[in-house]
Amino acid sequence: KEDLDQTQKSYVNSIRNSGKSLLSLINDVLDLSKIEAGKFDLEYDIVDTRFFLAELESLFAFKIREKGLEYKAEIDPDLPKSIFMDEARLRQIAVNLIGNAVKFTHAGSVTIKAFAENPREETNSDGESGIMVDLVLEVEDTGTGISSDMQEIIFEPFEQAGQFRNVGGTGLGLAISRRLATLMQGTLTLKSTPEVGSVFTLRI
Repeated sequence: KEDLDQTQKSYVNSIRNSGKSLLSLINDVLDLSKIEAGKFDLEYDIVDTRFFLAELESLFAFKIREKGLEYKAEIDPDLPKSIFMDEARLRQIAVNLIGNAVKFTHAGSVTIKAFAENPREETNSDGESGIMVDLVLEVEDTGTGISSDMQEIIFEPFEQAGQFRNVGGTGLGLAISRRLATLMQGTLTLKSTPEVGSVFTLRI
């Protein structure tokens, strides 16, 4: 409640940031535990796709400007304006992928591509029919890239590529993201070239 000098502010910021890191770790461990125990429930609702993607951009705008990167959003005009899915879990995956791209890209750009494929009419167990599509989100960066021998290992819990271990993080984000994608009947894949960049593709 009192005025703080610079040293005290530094201490307070360290405490606050440590608290955030600890809370993030606890939440990640709880999420992973619930998924592996089969106790993770999805909550579906109508999602405004344009608003959802714009929200992601605004979330990372400051950090991207701070690093001098270019943010590109390529949204297919034929992408449905609304889709029925778990918005919170879709956001969790997207935030993790974009956050990693920004963290490990020191020059160049981060590009988000969103489009739909394979439209088809299906009828659910209640006899209601609707158009089903494969929603595809691609997160591409011009960052440090990931060596071929690590491209599957980084999707395992608590695993991080060797060159990234000194930048923080729990090593759980990608593991949780892939498991969430699987829960939503989808896939999360990676193509990467060291010193060129990476492309993570989420297909639901």
